[in-house]
Amino acid sequence: MVKKTCLCLVCGICLLLLGGCWDSTNIEDRGFIIGVAIDMADGSERTSKGNFEVSLTNQLVIPAGDSPAQQEGTGSKQEAYKNITGTGDSIFTISHQLDTRTSKQPYYEHIKVVLVSEEVVKHKQLFSSIMDIFLRDPEMRRNIKVVITKGKAKKYLSFNAGEGNQLPAIYINQILENTLQSKRTIKPVRLGKVHEFLLGNDSFAIPVASMAENSIDFSGVAVFHGYNNTFVGMLDPAETMGLNLTTGSVEGGGVEFKISDRLMSFEIQDSRGKVKVDTSNSDKVKLQVKITVEGRIDEMFGDKRLLREGYIDAMEKRISEKIKTLVERSITKSQKELNADVFGFGTYLYNHDYHHWEKHLKPNWEQGRKLFANGQVDVSVKTILRSFGTTDRTKVLHKN
Repeated sequence: MVKKTCLCLVCGICLLLLGGCWDSTNIEDRGFIIGVAIDMADGSERTSKGNFEVSLTNQLVIPAGDSPAQQEGTGSKQEAYKNITGTGDSIFTISHQLDTRTSKQPYYEHIKVVLVSEEVVKHKQLFSSIMDIFLRDPEMRRNIKVVITKGKAKKYLSFNAGEGNQLPAIYINQILENTLQSKRTIKPVRLGKVHEFLLGNDSFAIPVASMAENSIDFSGVAVFHGYNNTFVGMLDPAETMGLNLTTGSVEGGGVEFKISDRLMSFEIQDSRGKVKVDTSNSDKVKLQVKITVEGRIDEMFGDKRLLREGYIDAMEKRISEKIKTLVERSITKSQKELNADVFGFGTYLYNHDYHHWEKHLKPNWEQGRKLFANGQVDVSVKTILRSFGTTDRTKVLHKN
């Protein structure tokens, strides 16, 4: 009797194991979404629920065997993706609307980029509301890149790169990876970081994309107040360069400068910054930003010998002046126009003197008395030239 009972139990377990996953979906039935674009709906006005109508575009991959050309055996070239657009007053509603317009079951775990148009973020707190569903959905991976676009976001998902890559979302993702060494924008901001931004009180920045006739350019950033998650403006490429140099977020890239009316390019190989603070006067915070950069000369025009006496010091001075100008321009824009501390000065003050920050500075840093906007920031830059590449220009040209 015991043996029969054990045998039945073993058979039952085996049957359960052989049953497989009851809620599994065949890969052929999945609709892989790799990019999302969010815009304001055309002629959008507030709905009866008090929300604005927005437009959601999903980019789905079309497997080769599913393309019309493959099915008909014509062999003609077809797009490897399909963009589906819907409108509504919430992303949740639109997503379910789009589900009925494809035979594939939407699958979101392979999304590479979420593109949000500048028009959307200009509406107060609409950006944080739209991001909510991406942060809550367990299918959304935290490494999805988030980008603000100039112009309609959905146009970027139809961009033809002309590089044999027919998937615009993948192309945009790859370009973002290539911007890691560019000082004209910041490092890609991922969904997990956006979550931190929206939960915190510090002002933050997100990369901006613009579209030319034959290219997509990532330069500049969109700036948001952290205390209310509201868009306040943008830093252009030069101002973003100043931001990166201040925060030490530079991994390569160059600075052009002139000396003796000759253009040169300086490649930054290392940068670091130190901040000193004087809070003795709570109405006028003083910050000293000291930046040190190291690098090499990558390119020069003219016939000067770089190793001649005094020339290195002169070049270092010119580079320091150029970097100081960029940093001061960025800080001035952030103080006087945006009133947004994207440099992390508030975090430094928090770590420097927690009690004084909490009691006197924090409530009035970007609000109240606006201590950040009215603060005094002094910038100094030290440049160290480490090398000149593999050659010193030694040939002196003589005029006829």
